[in-house]
Amino acid sequence: MRATSFPNSTIGVIPIPYRGRTIKYPGDRTYPEWAIQLYDDKTVGFRDKFVQWQEQFNEHVSNVPGNSTSLDLRANRHVHFVDWVVEMLDLEGNTVRSCRLINCWPMDISPYDLTYDANDRLNEYSITLAFDYIDFGNRGSINTGFFGTRDETGTNASEATP
Repeated sequence: MRATSFPNSTIGVIPIPYRGRTIKYPGDRTYPEWAIQLYDDKTVGFRDKFVQWQEQFNEHVSNVPGNSTSLDLRANRHVHFVDWVVEMLDLEGNTVRSCRLINCWPMDISPYDLTYDANDRLNEYSITLAFDYIDFGNRGSINTGFFGTRDETGTNASEATP
């Protein structure tokens, strides 16, 4: 990963006129999309995994969901929408702050330039993720879709020893 920001949320304002003044009450909480910037790495293939994930919703050629056995997005929500953990680390690699993005999915995969002008640097691209809400509580075991399953310590549960 090259760069990102910690996901945010916004609480809207309900203005109520009262005796010539406007009193502001908190309204609905909204969660804007979250963008991450990645380096292109052909050995790991993150971009390909994001494209495969997106094709579950709509394939480029057939214009239908990629997995015909899971066409109903509501019934198979666990297949298409995953929970992602975002961790802010200190210089020693210890978690300072973390949150979980609930029902996350990639809504945009940006292109990257194919040019000879870009000497001495890696290709970069960004992914924009949509999600339902942020959970700052206990994480437990988390389904991260194509990226494996992680337990609350951050260990990849599929590789953990019993």
